Amino acid sequence: MPKISVIVPIYNIEDCICECIDSILNQSFNDIEVILVNDGSTDSCPEIVDKYATLDSRIVVIHKENGGLSEARNYGLDIAKGEFIVFVDGDDAIHPEFCERMIGEVDDDIDIVICNLIRFTKLEDVVISNEKNKSFSMSGREACKNLYEVRYALIYVVACAKLFRKKLFDLHRFPLGLIHEDAYLIPKILYESR
Repeated sequence: MPKISVIVPIYNIEDCICECIDSILNQSFNDIEVILVNDGSTDSCPEIVDKYATLDSRIVVIHKENGGLSEARNYGLDIAKGEFIVFVDGDDAIHPEFCERMIGEVDDDIDIVICNLIRFTKLEDVVISNEKNKSFSMSGREACKNLYEVRYALIYVVACAKLFRKKLFDLHRFPLGLIHEDAYLIPKILYESR
C-alpha cells in the first residue's frame, strides 16, 4: 500500500498538465500513488494522462464525465489507497522534495501538515530555497483561528499545500456544485484534526 495518494483533478489544461505530472513523478519520496482524474476534458488531456499511465505503474487514471473539481477530488478519495492524501491541481507543480518533507513532519499525533505555496507562471522562473523553515505544531482548533488572519487565510483554507491523514475524509467529501469548495470543507477537517 502506498503511503501517499496524490490526487490530481484535470480539466482542459493540456498546456500545463505535463509539468504538473512530472513534478509529482520526480519526487524524492517514491512511496506514492498518483491518481489522475480526467474530468471530461475535451482537449488532449485524456491521451496525455493515458500515455503517462503506460510509463509509470504508480499512476491510476480515471476518465469521467465533467462534474467539477469537487466531484473529481471525491472520485480520487474513493479509490485512494494511501495512508495520507495530497491534492495537487492540474495547473500546479510541487517541489521535488514536497512529499519527503511533508511526510517527515508526521508523527502519531499529527493529522495534517501544511506548507507554504508560491504563485508562478513558469516553473523555471521559480527559485526555491532548500533550507527548511522552522516547524511548529498547533491543534486543529488553533489552525481554524488562522482562517481569520489575512496573512494566513489562503494557506489554511485551500486543499493544496497540505498532507492529510486519509481517515479525516472518512465522513467528509468536497461539496458538489459549489465554487470555493475548499472553504466549505477544509475548516471542518482542520477543526476535527490533531
